[in-house]
Amino acid sequence: MSIIFTYIYRFLKKRRIVFFLLFLSAVAFVSFFAYKIKLEEDITKMMPTDAKVERLNTVFKNSKFLDKLVVTVSLADTTVHGEPDELITFTDSLVASIQHFDTSLVKEVTYKVNDDVMYDVYNTFIDNLPVFLEEKDYATLDHLITSEKLDTTLEKDYKTLLSPASVVLKKNILRDPIGITPYALKRMQRLQFDDNFELQNGYIFTKDKKHLLFFITPKVKASETAKNKELLGLLDAAIDKNIASTKNKLYAEYFGTAAVAVGNAVQIKKDVTLTVSITLIGLFLFISLFFKRIEVFFLIFLPVLFGGAFSLAILYLFKGAISGIAIGAGSIVLGIAMDYTIHFYTHFKHVNSGEETVKDLAFPLTLGSTTTIGAFLGLTFIKSEALQDFGMFAAFSLLGAALFTLIIFPHFMRKRKHTEHTEHLEHKLNLVEKIASYKFEKNKYLIWFIIIVSVISLFTSQNVGFEP
Repeated sequence: MSIIFTYIYRFLKKRRIVFFLLFLSAVAFVSFFAYKIKLEEDITKMMPTDAKVERLNTVFKNSKFLDKLVVTVSLADTTVHGEPDELITFTDSLVASIQHFDTSLVKEVTYKVNDDVMYDVYNTFIDNLPVFLEEKDYATLDHLITSEKLDTTLEKDYKTLLSPASVVLKKNILRDPIGITPYALKRMQRLQFDDNFELQNGYIFTKDKKHLLFFITPKVKASETAKNKELLGLLDAAIDKNIASTKNKLYAEYFGTAAVAVGNAVQIKKDVTLTVSITLIGLFLFISLFFKRIEVFFLIFLPVLFGGAFSLAILYLFKGAISGIAIGAGSIVLGIAMDYTIHFYTHFKHVNSGEETVKDLAFPLTLGSTTTIGAFLGLTFIKSEALQDFGMFAAFSLLGAALFTLIIFPHFMRKRKHTEHTEHLEHKLNLVEKIASYKFEKNKYLIWFIIIVSVISLFTSQNVGFEP
């Protein structure tokens, strides 16, 4: 292995044009494909994908109701008596704002129960009366078809047809003149899931008239968080505008699968940004203080940056997408990948030769990275898509960083001229080097402390529990 990488170093050292073409081509390749990868923000990717969970996910993904956003309009002061007219006015204004949204964001807004829907339900019961009637209902029907009762019923129907109500009730009277259907409609009460809701003028209210509900059907699925984030942003703005017009007497809130997915996506991005930022700041401070040169950090970070881009490019070619959770956990890889370049850089400081450094480190660095890459690839056998993505992302990142360190990185190193002053500085150890050079194995107190803690741990480790 050392012979191969040493030969590559000599070859590129003598052919600078070839080196620069190789470097630029590699950077262009990984940058182009890494930029095209899609970031998945579905938190359920952490779940194990066994048969039971797959069936559950199928239900969630194909449920028409779960795609809807449920909007609740309420009184700000819930202690006062409900004012349905105020809630209706607010809802009409809010719905009017929503209907002006881009058609690529909103598929449908359902805020009133359509009369046609009620008529369809009525027809369903008329067409299937025997199914909904019970034995005791037939005794009632015997009474309805007596001549006295028929005269009373038909007279009532006649008056209804002469009144304005005939516009709505004419079809029902013609299909059921003696009024059998209402007895079947009583069966509907058994299907009612929650009796806390009722209709008023076609709007869905809670019984206390303090809350009004309506539904928004997004144009895209809940998993398409970019579009739904835009929708929720416009919805928040519309709600705030309408609340301001009521002088904060009313407010509105929403919930649903799309809102949860967007919330998860936003949180994942924040977590990724936070974890990677903390890692970078920590590494920057440590490396800058250790080498006492700020520019060294950026030099050492090159292989890490290339490794991450290389991994995203490979994953794009294989999968086209990667879990955002995997990228966040990938901050672990930054420290591991940076070990390669730190090791290379510090060794170069001592031997002051790129070829000697490659020759000395090619085998241990290749062997060490291979075992670590293999360990991360082991995660691909876990039944969790996010952990599979993390394993592949980490493995390819380390592979890219290792190849960059051994092939490209040596050509960025510059030999230093030995002077009396520089030789004196090289022998002056900094704090980290002093700690590293301390002979811990010679400290008997530390040895006994480790032995005692190890023995205690044998017993206490049995008390650890695992989440089922």
